[in-house]
Amino acid sequence: MSFDDFSDPEGRDAEPSAGIPIPDPMLAATQAMVNALLTLDPEGASRLAEIQGRVLLIEIAGFGSRIYLLPGTDRLLLFGDYDAEPDCVVRGSPVALLQMLTAPHR
Repeated sequence: MSFDDFSDPEGRDAEPSAGIPIPDPMLAATQAMVNALLTLDPEGASRLAEIQGRVLLIEIAGFGSRIYLLPGTDRLLLFGDYDAEPDCVVRGSPVALLQMLTAPHR
C-alpha cells in the first residue's frame, strides 16, 4: 500500500478550518510512548526507514486537530504544526482512527 492509497483522488483533501490544537506536552508524551513501543518491535521500527523523509498528517475529524508524523530510521517525531505539504493525509473520527490502528491488517 502506498501513501497515495490514503489520499482523496477527487481532490477533497482541502485544508480544513483550524481546530483544537493538541498541546505540545501531550505530543511529547505520545511521541515518547510511541518510540518506547518501537524499541520493543525492532522489525516495525526498521520499517520506518522505508518512509523516512515523508510527512504524514493525521486529522481528527470533529475536533479539527492535526498531528504531523515525521518518520526517522527507527523512531517517529510528532508535531502539532509543520510547515510542509504532507505526503499522506489520514482523516477520520477518533473511533475510525482507533479502528484503523487496531485492525489486524495494516
